[in-house]
Amino acid sequence: MTYSIICTIAFLGNTLVILVFAWDKKLLNKSYNILILSLAIADVLTSITLITNPAFVIGEGSPHPTNSVLGELFCQVIWSRVFLFQLVVFSVYLCLALTAEQWFAIMRPKKYCVYFNKKRSILHIVSSWVWSFALTCSGIIEKGYNPFL
Repeated sequence: MTYSIICTIAFLGNTLVILVFAWDKKLLNKSYNILILSLAIADVLTSITLITNPAFVIGEGSPHPTNSVLGELFCQVIWSRVFLFQLVVFSVYLCLALTAEQWFAIMRPKKYCVYFNKKRSILHIVSSWVWSFALTCSGIIEKGYNPFL
């Protein structure tokens, strides 16, 4: 029940943030707004992934496929929660990028425009996505299907 409440609040709140940026596109001219938008999208995807994951919804007794190919796919992709962990790590790195950007804006205002612009913000987002996937992709191969359990 707690996961449902948290996921619903996260979904609704971050959807409102996304709608604000969709409604007023000139906000995306600032690099920190691009990072905030990508963080809101990541958090919406995290809430959707969390609420639809059978391990959290049903628990350990959830039904699993009896076909070995589908069972292997189920274990490696869904049951390993690799996408959920990848989105969480991605959110952490986006928060780190936002923190670094705010630090530069306060402590080094003359160099801020050199280091942070739209192009670099997109680079931060892509590199955070790639790095978070690299850190969590081992979860895909760690789980395996055992039809006798």
